[in-house]
Amino acid sequence: KDLEGNVQVAGDFGMSYVSGSTYEAFVPVAAETLQEGWSVNYSILAVDASAAANQTRSPAAGEHVTSVTLSGSLLEYDFESGADQLVADGAWERGPVANLLQVAHSGERVWGTGVATSYSSTTSLSTLSLPPLSLQNLTGVHLVFWHWHDTEHEGPVIPGQVNFASKIWDGGNIKISVDGGPWEVIEPEGGYSGTLDASAVNPLAGERVFGGYSYGWRREVVELPGGAEVRVKFEFGSDNGNSEESLAFAGWFIDDLSIVTGLDSDDTQPTIQEVPPESYTADIDLEVPPIIVKANDEVGIESVIMLIDTDSTTVSMRDVRLAMDFSDRETFFANIAPASVSSGDQIAYRIQVRDFDGNETVQPGLSEAPLRIVYKTVLVASALDEAVATGYWTADGGGWRAISNGTELERSALVLEPLTLPSNSDALFLDLRHSFTLAPGVASNIKVSTDDGASWSVLEPVEDYPSTFVVSESHPMSGEAVFNGNQESSVVTAFDLQPYRGAQIRLLLDLGSTRELSVNEYWSVESVLVRSESTEDEVQQDFEFTLNQNYPNPFSTTTTISYTIPEESIVRIGVYDALGRRVFVSVFSTQTAGPHTFTLDGSDLSPGVYFIRLIAGGLQLSKTIVVSR
Repeated sequence: KDLEGNVQVAGDFGMSYVSGSTYEAFVPVAAETLQEGWSVNYSILAVDASAAANQTRSPAAGEHVTSVTLSGSLLEYDFESGADQLVADGAWERGPVANLLQVAHSGERVWGTGVATSYSSTTSLSTLSLPPLSLQNLTGVHLVFWHWHDTEHEGPVIPGQVNFASKIWDGGNIKISVDGGPWEVIEPEGGYSGTLDASAVNPLAGERVFGGYSYGWRREVVELPGGAEVRVKFEFGSDNGNSEESLAFAGWFIDDLSIVTGLDSDDTQPTIQEVPPESYTADIDLEVPPIIVKANDEVGIESVIMLIDTDSTTVSMRDVRLAMDFSDRETFFANIAPASVSSGDQIAYRIQVRDFDGNETVQPGLSEAPLRIVYKTVLVASALDEAVATGYWTADGGGWRAISNGTELERSALVLEPLTLPSNSDALFLDLRHSFTLAPGVASNIKVSTDDGASWSVLEPVEDYPSTFVVSESHPMSGEAVFNGNQESSVVTAFDLQPYRGAQIRLLLDLGSTRELSVNEYWSVESVLVRSESTEDEVQQDFEFTLNQNYPNPFSTTTTISYTIPEESIVRIGVYDALGRRVFVSVFSTQTAGPHTFTLDGSDLSPGVYFIRLIAGGLQLSKTIVVSR
């Protein structure tokens, strides 16, 4: 009907069966005969196959009315249903993406050159064609679609740029034919990635194509010419062999395609939801974990760039483009690998997120301090290699576990070997990986000693202990900050050791109780690691010649003795009685500089007082030990 409601064209036509209970049809009226503001008025009549020919009409009375417009969206495909009228041959197929790429631009389904496999490594051409478009007397019509690609190339291929210096071996483009004319490559507004190498044995050799890696879902806008019949197709060509650069030769994927007569403008800045920490310490000997950014935009993210602050960065490095995570459209990542770094070097940077309409957000702002990656020499050492246990403590694989042994004990101690801490550390931490279930009346903490166990003080975690041990004042742990309650999953609790740098310390894992432990109570310690960070090339440990008091002392059969030597030496350790007579030599060997521990077997010694003497590098020290039975 026209604007006055006069009927211009009328008639009935059948609808085609699709699947299930779905039927479809196109109104058989040429688009060029319609005018702005006209309407299509219709009803649906369904007749069953029975002898009675039962009928249902929709609507029961009146008509459905659809207005005719010459602007806005003329055609939309999200590819979620089967009725998209596209015709495919070769490798093109529609379905849930399960390739290297794991997420569609929207919904679940896309068109791709193999939704679950890499594309062909032989010379081939695959075509995906749209139904004919009637665009006569229309101007400003655009094809808009989203795509993702990963194809064989050689050299860097930057999305959104024309890459003249690199070679593209496999890729795809868009071709059009107007009113039966020849097929021609049509250029998107942002251009293609480059020209497919003319020497390639590829059906698209020498043509402008999308190729290389897209770094995420990208929007393309292509202005279409007018015509009574405009045909559009997507062609993808591969050469013989996949041997050059590519992530996985995943191919080309297309989603959310539309034909529109006007482009919506977007002036909203992208939102950055998450950036890396303000400062990250990178081990000079290990790879830096990926830089991860979370961001979104009303239309879509065009690029996420790590902008290098050259004034504060001490390594040679250019801006880095982050790629969309293969399974999350709002997560972007990049691996950082400068050509050469030394301890003390740093990378200062900001994160820039830009959408397809040129809006951008930078974080931190230009007036704020940049984010930093600081390269350091990192030393991580286990403090559980040698430990002396009393009370409820028992060895548990590579760790220790305090559990009930059927007796009531006031304290149970796990004393670790002496640690000589680095003197040039910028940061020094103790990382305790543990879990526990400790009901009221039972609690635990860590203590530190700088005088070989003569006195102990509670070592406070960076984020404090969860509670205080409220028990009788006569209990040795009364009023101390402690762990208790339930922490059934393993966690890491950090303790700051920087105040003790350069010193030799001992650590004590202390469990206090006012009753016997129940069968469900425990404190499980998986690991105790000392982590040192320094901006110097080496972590410096200043070893002094020391002989620590044995533990336990007095002892019945065995005791643990630890000592430190400042340089590689021949070490001799002897045991002497109260009259100075040598009873036996326990150790006689060449040893490296640093701390050492051994277990002295005194089962053959009579009860009494003895002396242990350490001799190394012309130096000697002695300690008194007591055998008691």
